[in-house]
Parts: sequence; C-alpha cells; structure tokens
Amino acid sequence: MRTLLLGTAIACGVPMVLAGPAWSQSANAQIQSFAIPAQPLRSAVVAFSRAAGISVTSDGAFPGELRAAAVSGDMTIGQGLERLLRGTGYSYRFTGPRSVVLLAPVAALAPIAMADGNAVLLEDVTLSGAANGQFSAAAAHQAPAAVAFISNERIQTFRGTSVGDFVRGTPGVLNGENRNSGGLDLNVRGMQGQGRVPVVVDGSLQENTVWRGYSGVAGRSYLDPDLVGGMVIEKGPSTAPDAVGATGGIARVRTLQAEDIIQPGADRGFVLKIGVIGNNAKPPPAIIPGGFQPYARYFNRPGLLEFNGGSASIAYAQRFGNFELVGALVKRQQGNYFSGTNGPLPGIAGVTNRYGYDEQILNTAHDNVSALLRGTWRFGDGHKLDLSYMRYDSEFSEIMPSQLIWGAGALQAESSDAEVDTWTLRYNWNPVDNDLIDLKADLWSTSTYSAIRTPTRIEFGTVRINNDSLYASQSDRWGINLSNTARLTTGMGPLVLNFGASYDHERLAPPKDFAAMLAASGYRFASASRDGARRQSSAFVSADWQPTDRLQLTGALRYTHAFTRDNTPGVGPAAGRFKEQSAGGWSPILAAKYELRPGVEVFGRYATGLRPPSLFETTGGWSANADPDHFLRPERARNIEIGASYAGQSVLREGDQLRAKLSFFDNKVEDYITRISHSTYGTVNANMKSAQFRGFEVSASYDAGVWFIEGAAAKYNRMRICAPTDITSVSFTGQPACVDNGGYVNSYSMHHQPPKFSGTLTAGVRLLEDRLTLGARLTHVGQRMQSGASTFVVVDWSPYNVVDLFGSYKLNDRVQFDFGVDNVADRYYMDSLTLGQMPSPGRTLRASLTARF
Repeated sequence: MRTLLLGTAIACGVPMVLAGPAWSQSANAQIQSFAIPAQPLRSAVVAFSRAAGISVTSDGAFPGELRAAAVSGDMTIGQGLERLLRGTGYSYRFTGPRSVVLLAPVAALAPIAMADGNAVLLEDVTLSGAANGQFSAAAAHQAPAAVAFISNERIQTFRGTSVGDFVRGTPGVLNGENRNSGGLDLNVRGMQGQGRVPVVVDGSLQENTVWRGYSGVAGRSYLDPDLVGGMVIEKGPSTAPDAVGATGGIARVRTLQAEDIIQPGADRGFVLKIGVIGNNAKPPPAIIPGGFQPYARYFNRPGLLEFNGGSASIAYAQRFGNFELVGALVKRQQGNYFSGTNGPLPGIAGVTNRYGYDEQILNTAHDNVSALLRGTWRFGDGHKLDLSYMRYDSEFSEIMPSQLIWGAGALQAESSDAEVDTWTLRYNWNPVDNDLIDLKADLWSTSTYSAIRTPTRIEFGTVRINNDSLYASQSDRWGINLSNTARLTTGMGPLVLNFGASYDHERLAPPKDFAAMLAASGYRFASASRDGARRQSSAFVSADWQPTDRLQLTGALRYTHAFTRDNTPGVGPAAGRFKEQSAGGWSPILAAKYELRPGVEVFGRYATGLRPPSLFETTGGWSANADPDHFLRPERARNIEIGASYAGQSVLREGDQLRAKLSFFDNKVEDYITRISHSTYGTVNANMKSAQFRGFEVSASYDAGVWFIEGAAAKYNRMRICAPTDITSVSFTGQPACVDNGGYVNSYSMHHQPPKFSGTLTAGVRLLEDRLTLGARLTHVGQRMQSGASTFVVVDWSPYNVVDLFGSYKLNDRVQFDFGVDNVADRYYMDSLTLGQMPSPGRTLRASLTARF
C-alpha cells in the first residue's frame, strides 16, 4: 500500500506528524469544534486536517467527482471523519496519536507509483519550517514554490562516487567542487557559499569555509548519505526559523528515525548494509607525482569487477512504549578514482591538462566513520522530545586547484582531517484539543574541526620551491529556534498563523594546538583560521489563508540582525579599523496558488531575503580581508517566481500518474558580497551593486506501473554582476558597469556560475511482480555562460553527456540487492563548478546488499 501526502495542506505550512506504532486512539477521545462546508473530497480532507490538527494520508488518489459531506459542530475527530467520508466509500484508520490513513474502496484504489519504486513515507514538514524540515515528493510537487524532495531511496540509487552526486538531476541545484573533500557546497540558481544555501541537519547548521589558494574559498558541510532519511531543497528565500540569511535557498536533511528501520507491526529492527565500489585504488605515498606528461604514468587502472572501496553500516531501532531509540554506525573507505577514456582533454589558459585518459586522479580518496544516536519520547497530551547526537570523522586528501595549473603538477597530499560533532534537542507540543498551540523549540550545537594539508610545489626551470601548506580551524556554533502554529477557522476560510524567533552564535578560531601542529608538520607555510565571533537573531510571522477551496494565499515578514567581531590584529592601514560590524533589516514574502481545475494549479511568489555579512567576510585573513574603508552592507535578495503544475491519475491508462511543473524565476541580489582587487588594500570583501540570475526550470514524470520516465532541466538566460559606484578598485578598471561573465577580476562569483543549460532524463521498468527494477539516467551539462579574466583561472568545462545505469532486485521482503554502473560510456569529463583540472570518475560499478530484520 502506498501513501500520498496531501500536498495542499503542507504547502500551506501545516505540520504533519510521522505515522508511528499502533496507538490507543487517545486523540479521538477529545471533543473539537468543526465548521467545514460540503466540498470536493480532496479539499475537504485538507480543511479537516487543519481544523483537527492531524496529518492525513490516503492509500489512493481521490476521484475528482467525489464530494464530502459538511462537518459542523462539536465532536471527536473520529466522529468528524465519519461524517466527512459518508457516502464516499472511504474508511479511516488511526496510525498514531495525530495521524490517520484513509482507506479507499477496493474498486477505487489506484496506488501512486514513484519512479524509484518505493513507498512515499509520511514525514514531518512545512514550507514555513515550523516542523522538522521533512518532506515528500507529492508535497514538493504541489508547493507554491520551487521545492525538491530527495528520498533516501533516491540517494542510494544515485549515490555515485562523491557525496554531492546524489543532488544531480535536481533542476537548478549543483554541488560545487564536487571531487574534493567529501563535503557539500550547494549551488542553487547561481547562489553559493557564506550561508546563502545552508545545509540544515535535524535543525542544526554547519558550514566551514576553507582556503582554496588562488581559486578563492569553498564552503563545506559534512554528512554521510547512509544516515540520511531524506532531504528537501527549498529554492529562494524562506520564512522558516532555520532559513535566516538563506538568500539562495536551504537544504534540510532528516537523519534516520525509527520508522526508517523498524518493519510495520514490529517494535524493533535492524538494517544491515554492505556496499562495494570499483574504479579506485589505494593512494600512493605523499608527494608522489601522478598524471601524464611531464611525468610517467605510475598507476594502472583496476578492472571493472575489481572492488577496492566499499562501505558497511548497521542501524538499530527499538520502541519502549512511548520511547524510541535509534543507533547507527557507518564505515566508508574509498581510494583514488580513475578518469574515463572517451571525450576531449580540455586545456586551460594554454596549460596542458595534468591528467589524461585512464589516469588515477590523486587526492580523491577518503576514509570516513559516522555515527548517530537518537532518543524520541512522546508523552502527555501531544508532547514530543527528540534528542540526537551525530559524529562525522573523515580522513581525506586534496590538492589546491592552482597547484594543477601553475605548480609542479599533480602531487599526492598527506591526509587531511574533518571532525564534526552535532547535538540537537527538539521539542514539540501539539495538544489535540487546542488549535492555537503547535509549539516547536530546537536547541542545537555543532563543533567542526578541520586540518587540511596540501602540497604546494612551484617549479622555475630546474628549481622547485616547497610551499606545502597547512590550514586548520575550529568552528563552534550553537542556536535556538522557536515557533508556534495556530489554526483558526473563520467565516472566510481556514487561517494558519506561524510565528517565532531564532538565535545563533558562531565562534571561529585557530585550534588551540595549532602551533604544535605546524611544528610537527615541518611545513613552511601555514594558514590559520580566521579569529572572530558572530551572533545573529531573527523574528518572523507568516499567515496561510485559504478563502476558497481553490485559492491559497501566503504572507510573511521577517526581521534579521547580526553582529560580528574581528579578533585579528589587522595590518597596515587596516589595523584597528572596523573591527565590529552590525547589520539588519526586514524581508517580506507574498505568495499565491490557484487551482484552475482538479490537478492543474498556477502559482506566483515574491520573496525577499536578507543575509548579513558572514564571519568570513567581516574578519581578516587569507584570501581576502574586510574592506577597511566600508562597512559591509547585508545582501538583499528579491526573488520573483511564477509557475504552473499538473498532477493527474489514469491519464493514458488505468492507474497511471503524470506530474509536471514549470517555473520562471528572476533572483536579483542587491549589495551582493564578493572579493575584489582593491587598489590600496589588495584583495578585500566588498558589496557589488547587484547580482542577477534569471531562467526557467521544468520537471515532469510519468509512471505507468510497469515502466516509468522522468526528466528535469534548468535554463538560464541571464547571469549578471554589476559593479559598485563607491569603491575604487583595480577589478573594475576599464570594465563595463555590468558584466555577464560571472563577475569581475578575482571575484568569487566567477566560480559560482552554473551551466547555461543542464538536464537529466531517467527511464526504467519494473519486472517480476515489481521485484526487479532496471533503469538508466542521462545527464547533460552545457557550457558556462562565459568566462572572465582573473589572476586565478576559471575552469571552462566542456559540455558533457553522462549515462548511468541502475537496478535493484528484492530477494524477499527483507533483503534487497542494488547495483549501478556510473558513467557507463567511460567518458572523460570535468564536473561543472569544479575549481581545478580534476577529471570526474570514469566507468564505475557499485553494488550493495541491504537486509532488514
């Protein structure tokens, strides 16, 4: 039986609660007041779920002609459902204290099939962020905004070689510098870095800015895919408490919960998973050169069935009455991968590519251990307490992009380290008999330690200069999010109010043992972390109103303020100036959605967002300093989006499903912050006049049960950066007022420019009574819009097409075998948004076995 989350309800911001074990239906003993008029069944269920404060799912699509009876007066939830469903043939069943599933009559049952062949689990979600940041594919499609849902099953299907591979196929979303470090640095519609697209894991934030030499900086967030229960990416500004400063968008990650592990009807369960991956080899010793000319080839590529990398994980969950315990451990180890054999070998700025066909790509190995421990307690009248701890420990190697361009070539680095400790305490109170209370409070803390060791050897004829570098930082961050949702029934339709506040504090400094680390390393050059602190606070209110069963209106207002302090001494004329900075402002959001007819909806959204300068941008250090002559103003994003969506069942054949969504977006950011070449102070962070990203996105899927097909694409028609008028800078000398090539000399924005066009097409079949699924995915990435001149080289990747094969076979209800062949044509290519000449993996075979007990 498949479940369909009623998307209209959560698109309006109504929190949904996870279906749990068999409950005693105590929620049904409470008397509530209802005033729901007779209307189509689909909209009536949405209205009822809001009024009752419960989540409702259906095991089939509602026929358009079905109408629900009026529900008016004081009664229990069960009595209200009986009246609502009278004459429709549907029945209901409680699956939790605040969750109900509607059971369709056998003749009307039309299960909705997803492209990955797996059920869609009901999850906590609201677009306003009032819930726990979880979502579903159906809700993402029906949201009056650009929202993408990535299920755990999809993550595992398209796991790839690097952690960012699983976002491929999400229109408008890329992962920057995907082949280095194992971190996520999401780019959403051209916006990237410095908190523009935060990755929020169970309500907690982590983003570590690292030095990339002449290629600027990169932002990194770390997590292991085997611990992810699902991810939702909301594009553009958001009203959520956790989306402060998210001018580009926000990615919310839900880690594993008991429902992901325990089989239906059981009280405990295990999930064991073992995976292997080919096309990789153990890294050579440090400072060994690799690549082709001018060096001899040292490393032979393994055979297709030779697996030198793999992973193993175990997850356990058990219910003790109202308490749930979850524990998981993941070990992942992979060597350096090898490039493909087909396609052009691109050169950059007259420099021959360091890597050829079939070459071992140095510094792409990693050795990770991740762990998760969670306890969830439900008690009293709607109280829920969720405490979790997650540990990420990684050893990896990486290379400065400039080393591959101007240095002595490809060199194997020593291992670098990344350690992340995350604590979250989440409280929810949602009493069944009070529509004015749905209180959520999140307290979180993250500690991120980085020690990055990169070889830097520069040759001048026969002279080689050793400038091997060590970068180390310690980032400690904590915060709290508070929100409440109140549901009101008015004479002009239901109204949902959400309001709250958030606060977070960040401290960035060199590790206490940095001097000893440097002495032990023997490196001549070291780059300690910036030293500073930042605190940020925000308050918001939002309202969702549905005056008719077809029209939904949303309005929101947020105020944000941030304060930063630079603890570095400063040099030259910058010493002692502008050590403290503060910035703040208001940002409103307006949205509307209208149902033209059942299944056909149009929407429009005007969203603004404010991002105060980050701690990196307001402190002194490597790569760029704060401009000593100007306070940094906050970025102000203005996003306009209009679109349409369609969802229908039995379109071409009985029981099929068709979905399609098209949207146009125009995101303009005033006072966009990036690096410039200052005529007096060298490279500094400064406000540009504006940055603009405009384009289209489309996604569609058709599922006929036995076979399925889906596609997504993004097309940009403008990426424009305009220079400020109040700064004298060598970056703008002789340059036009606005440029369409990604930015001016030395600006970080040049590395954030997405391809002009990109898209994916996926197709597959289900055989042997749905036990076997086979499919293929084609990914096309076009060229960069244009390139600009700089003291660092911007990689112009060649347009490429990559084909991946995937499949799964269910041996029985508990054991499943999954396999995939990434880049089956063994193409030589470089990922979009790569910072250096790092070819992507060639043909790679992956396989895994999952057992549930």
